[in-house]
Amino acid sequence: IFEYVRKTQFASDSVSRLNCVYYCDDIDAAKQYLYEDCLKDGTFTREQVCLLEVEVDESRVYRYDQQFYNLAMEAMEKNETDAVFEMAKRYFSKERTKEPLIEILCDSPNEVVREIEL
Repeated sequence: IFEYVRKTQFASDSVSRLNCVYYCDDIDAAKQYLYEDCLKDGTFTREQVCLLEVEVDESRVYRYDQQFYNLAMEAMEKNETDAVFEMAKRYFSKERTKEPLIEILCDSPNEVVREIEL
């Protein structure tokens, strides 16, 4: 549903969640993400992951509020399709919730600047 809404209503000013790389603004945020989503539950080991500082085309960087995506997933579990469409529209229109969880997406090539020590 998210990809359909993106393609049909936001095609010229958005990036696909399916064909992009997710980024963090700074090293501390990246380390926290790495720990919370990759290492904490044992999904990956330290040997399996690395953090890279990269340069990207800033014109292809988009910041969306992941809370809308999370709300859409909850609505999907309840088969509330209309709510999922609404959350997708709010997400790609770059609205913010009261407590936004910003995710950074970019679909341009990136150039590795350096590997960051863990």
